[in-house]
Amino acid sequence: MSDAYVTLPLGDEDFSPSAPEQPGSFAPRPPPNLPHIMNNDGSGIRFDVSVTQPTKSGNGYQAYVVYKVTCKTNLEQYSSSEIIVNRRFNHFVWLHIQLLEQYPCYFIPALPDKSGIDPYFNRFDAEFIERRRWALQQFLFRLVNHPIIRTSKPLQIFFEGNEDSMKLPEEKKPSLFGSLFKDIGAPKVPKSMQDPEFAEMGLYIKELEDQLFEVHKFVERMVLRRRDFGSSLGELGLTLITMGTHEEKTGEEEAATTSKSFHDLGRSGLVFS
Repeated sequence: MSDAYVTLPLGDEDFSPSAPEQPGSFAPRPPPNLPHIMNNDGSGIRFDVSVTQPTKSGNGYQAYVVYKVTCKTNLEQYSSSEIIVNRRFNHFVWLHIQLLEQYPCYFIPALPDKSGIDPYFNRFDAEFIERRRWALQQFLFRLVNHPIIRTSKPLQIFFEGNEDSMKLPEEKKPSLFGSLFKDIGAPKVPKSMQDPEFAEMGLYIKELEDQLFEVHKFVERMVLRRRDFGSSLGELGLTLITMGTHEEKTGEEEAATTSKSFHDLGRSGLVFS
């Protein structure tokens, strides 16, 4: 278990305890003029990453920022030694979730907060975007410096996969208004009575209904007969008890035995009635 946890470099060598603390909790202090970060762990594996050129895309509520992610590596599992892709913050979130699920025994670096503390915070503020860009670059740098994580499938999908393979669960669900307008724009055509599938299902339901009706009639008759039989058995029991009482009056020993038998049969008849 000694290899289960690996200490990763922070990637901010200029940091010192006396450095002034930056406002906000969503990102650490970015060092000046650092275009990209190189893996240099002495393993012979080259893995350089950079997150640059944040660009706003879309309008209004659906606007978001796209980052240019560049990856240079000599790992044979990658299709190219240099990969350039555009990634949104949600793609980094997807990568983080996948790594947490697949590597629970490893320390996975945290992502910067999704937004500022103030609900009215402008997430497209230039300073905020720059801090986030640097924090996302630090996140990738720590991952590619990890001897296990840098060869992981989620990280390779992040660098080489398409956007559809990195959708979060909430992104896969259609919105309520989207489904509503879709239904309005293209109403469903009801099945025709002439459709073979519809006709076959209707025939099956009709046959099932007829069979259930027959079962109902049979059970009803059985209940009535059981009720009549119980009533007759009760009457027989009373008659046998009366006969037993009559035999007792004769006083003879043999009659007493017969009387007991009649009483026993009568009581049994009443029990089962």
